[in-house]
Amino acid sequence: MKDLDWCQQDQGDSQSCFSLTARLTTACDAYFVVQMKQKEK
Repeated sequence: MKDLDWCQQDQGDSQSCFSLTARLTTACDAYFVVQMKQKEK
């Protein structure tokens, strides 16, 4: 859980969790868009 604590407060809050989830979703979406474009070629 310390890896998720960007503010160094020794606790993970819902904002940190939401931010991590949003970033992972964006990264996965971008990855799959690139993969789909490569398969179309």
